[in-house]
Amino acid sequence: MALPKIISRLYQQLSLTNRSKSSGFTLLELLVAMIISSIVISGLLYLVVELLKTDRRESVLDQTQRDMQRAMDYISDDIREAVFLYENPSIMSTASTHLTDLPLGAVPILAFWRPDPINTAAQLPTCSAYPSTTTTFQECEVLRIRQATYSLVVYLQTPRDSNANWPGESRIIRYELDKYSNSATLASTPGYRDPTSEGVSFDTWTRSGSSTLGQKSVLVDFVDDPTTPLTRTRPCQTLDPTSTATYATVPRAASTSNTIHTSFFGCIRSSAANAGGNQDAYLYLRGSTDGAGGALGPLGRESSLPTLETRVLMRGVINKNPAN
Repeated sequence: MALPKIISRLYQQLSLTNRSKSSGFTLLELLVAMIISSIVISGLLYLVVELLKTDRRESVLDQTQRDMQRAMDYISDDIREAVFLYENPSIMSTASTHLTDLPLGAVPILAFWRPDPINTAAQLPTCSAYPSTTTTFQECEVLRIRQATYSLVVYLQTPRDSNANWPGESRIIRYELDKYSNSATLASTPGYRDPTSEGVSFDTWTRSGSSTLGQKSVLVDFVDDPTTPLTRTRPCQTLDPTSTATYATVPRAASTSNTIHTSFFGCIRSSAANAGGNQDAYLYLRGSTDGAGGALGPLGRESSLPTLETRVLMRGVINKNPAN
């Protein structure tokens, strides 16, 4: 009786062993599972990377849009204080008669004269320090009465160069030529000539001496490539339906028979067409994310980087005509 029991126990053990072996995974099954898992994980990683790229693009685009809007607001506020706006700012780059210290390769986009107020008593000179019969004394008296001078402001656009601090397609530079380097001592800025002095006017202004020395600073980077055509057909000529000569395109080289070839330009009301009235200007500015990471690519570029537009009416005017 003992032998059959032993044989039965061995049989049961063999059955359990075979059953446990048959419930495991084969090598082929493991390889298939690994391949499927790799495909799923790769797909998930791809989605995560694309989401990160999209987030980066949106972040860069949003920052660029805000920078362009701040730059547009700054320029608009600057022009509102102007008293004379040039219809052809390129004359400022004529070295023989105008500004000699403009950045090389920069294109003048806007040029105008604006009042520069003297806000503190410390900036005003003491006239008793000069003999009362001299022109310096008279200049001092006029300055203390006006408490302001006229400054020449030029906005320029320069393309990307070797300067690693400015990686954008182009940038806008603000140039300012003030009357005094130190108003308290009546120290004149090299090259400055007062546009209200005898024999001088705003539109025919030329520098004094052989060179100028103004202040330059970058207003904004990541402005779009100046040579990229915009889908705007002669916008300045269509602003006034009564006369196509009312507004001039600045810079002049931006206008062709079909499109505008620049990312920063303006339409300036002709002073001749609006004699004695306030000049106004339409400004157009377009940014670019190129160089900042997260480039949009050619397909989304036109729709994702629209041109900012604004109209600016100058408050100041020379020889105001009440009828205008």
